[in-house]
Amino acid sequence: MFSIAQIQAQDFEEKKYEPFDKDLSITFIDYKRRQLILDYIERFQTAFNVKDTDSFTSIFREDALYIEANQKTIDPKMVSNKDFINRKKIILKKSKFFQMSIDGISVTSKADPHFYGISIHIAYQVDYKSLGAYMFMLWDFTNENAPQIQVYTWQPDKIGGKPLPKDEVFSLSDFDI
Repeated sequence: MFSIAQIQAQDFEEKKYEPFDKDLSITFIDYKRRQLILDYIERFQTAFNVKDTDSFTSIFREDALYIEANQKTIDPKMVSNKDFINRKKIILKKSKFFQMSIDGISVTSKADPHFYGISIHIAYQVDYKSLGAYMFMLWDFTNENAPQIQVYTWQPDKIGGKPLPKDEVFSLSDFDI
């Protein structure tokens, strides 16, 4: 198991809002947060592949909002974080073979510098089925020492054999912050 504290930057308090890369207009704290997010995504993938659900669920707020939907405009279902985790545990436990790879990552932020939207495309194989999904996570860095995922979504990348239209995939712009 890992914790965010293990990968949290320790000594950047005085430099965190100084420009880190003037060409990219990115601050040091923004860079560190993005690195933390990318590190978590790598660990998330590894935890799924070795069926270690405790590792990938440790950063979710206990009352995090989980949305499962085919299309965001058609009957999205709100599911408790506990139910989502239990369902994933059952799938991982029952499957003889499970492999996940992440083949697309987008990290965005809005006017409030404490919130980041992470969109990922996941390709996974469960036993004899190959599937794909989009996952969105709303990260909250209000507590810099213990960032948490407030909201996350899961959508299949195909509906009825057709690719899910990009405008139907959840993103940061779908949430009022």
